[in-house]
Amino acid sequence: MLSYDFLNLLGLWDKIFIHIDLVQKKLKDSTMNFEDAVMDLKALRDHFSGAREVLISESVEEGLSLCQEWEVEVERRRRRKKRMSSENSRDTGLTAKEEMERVMKGTLDRLNREMDDRFQRLHDTDSKFGFLLNVHGLCYCTVSKELHMQENCKKLGEFYSIDIDGQQLYEEILDCRMQISGRPNTRVVAKSFFLKSSQASSHLTSSQVKSQVI
Repeated sequence: MLSYDFLNLLGLWDKIFIHIDLVQKKLKDSTMNFEDAVMDLKALRDHFSGAREVLISESVEEGLSLCQEWEVEVERRRRRKKRMSSENSRDTGLTAKEEMERVMKGTLDRLNREMDDRFQRLHDTDSKFGFLLNVHGLCYCTVSKELHMQENCKKLGEFYSIDIDGQQLYEEILDCRMQISGRPNTRVVAKSFFLKSSQASSHLTSSQVKSQVI
């Protein structure tokens, strides 16, 4: 049965799912890496946060228009609210529109909290493994970025102290860079040279990213 609440929320979720679906398809791409996934998820979160009032306003207006078109009754309701110290009356009357706006704001706020949690976890994963997937950075980084790479290797070794020696990993990267530096078509060779060493990280990336999909 059609109702005012249903028609309003239908429009809101339609707007939400359109944007989520676009990002979700990108996150499922086998070539997706941590850095790009973090940026895409952050952009999605920022969109919902910045467009919050517009999404609510448009959804409410569209819902009201559909109710009028299909002759669905728009109920007038009063919602009992907990009395606040600054209130003189225990009851605060909310129209159907005001109540729907309250529900939509709560929905978007919950969505943003969930996305913040996923964004933080993905960002933490990127901070540990992301540098291993940047082949260009591994081969041609500047002095300042090389210090950053050395620090990343050190942190990775500390986090996985049983399996990884951070200093040895850094030295092996430098050794690989030295071996390919004098070869023709260096950029092509570099990509294939580091491919095997990054396969494990790529597999982890794909699994981690897909687990973060909303």
